[in-house]
Amino acid sequence: MEIKEQLLGNWTSVMETYEFYEENGSKIHPDQISSDINYKLEIGPNTIKAVEVGESPVESEYEFHQDLLDCYLVVFVGTETQIQKIKLFGNNLIMISEVDDMRYQQDGVWKTAYKSIYSIEFSRN
Repeated sequence: MEIKEQLLGNWTSVMETYEFYEENGSKIHPDQISSDINYKLEIGPNTIKAVEVGESPVESEYEFHQDLLDCYLVVFVGTETQIQKIKLFGNNLIMISEVDDMRYQQDGVWKTAYKSIYSIEFSRN
């Protein structure tokens, strides 16, 4: 079964992780890990519906792309385009995105990271 077909279905969030980096690529802050999240995904052949409990669902179109090593979802949310690298391990899905200029708190002070990596892990319903 192709990877795109394996993505189809309903997913529930398990954990999210933030990693923060300096411009030279060195990690500047310990990972922030949270299992206190509650997202649901419904992935269809051309659309993805994301629901955070207590919020209105957001349905968007997406394109699936695959190169020799990696797979990506390009998700169109209104006028914004989000690129999500995906990893699929049986009934677990990890979506990874890079974010510039994300803020984090260290020693009670808010700082800005040059680059951040946000990962969210889902389990198939």
